Amino acid sequence: MVSPMPDKTVKMDKGSINPKLDKLISSLDNFDNINKKMGTIVGSQEISGEAADALSESLLVLVSYGEQYSLVIRNLKEVIVDYCRSVEEIDKTAANAVSKGV
Repeated sequence: MVSPMPDKTVKMDKGSINPKLDKLISSLDNFDNINKKMGTIVGSQEISGEAADALSESLLVLVSYGEQYSLVIRNLKEVIVDYCRSVEEIDKTAANAVSKGV
C-alpha cells in the first residue's frame, strides 16, 4: 500500500503575520527616512578645505548608495506587503524556516 503524499503547504496565519509585517515595514521606513535626512544634511552643507572636500565627497557617495538602497527597500516593501496579503498557503519548508527566524 502506498501512503498518501503529505500536504506540502500550510495555511498562512494572517493574524500573526500582520504585527510582524508592520514591524518590518516600520523598520524599512525608518531606514528610508534616515537616508533622506542624510541626503538633506549633506546637500545643504557647504564646507571648504581639502579635508572637508574629501569628506563631503565621501558623504555624497554614501548618500548616493543609501538612496539606491532606499529605492530597493521601497520596492521590496511593496512586494512583501503584496505577497503577504495575497498568499493563502505557504510551502511547509519555508514556513518552518520563517518560524525559526531563518
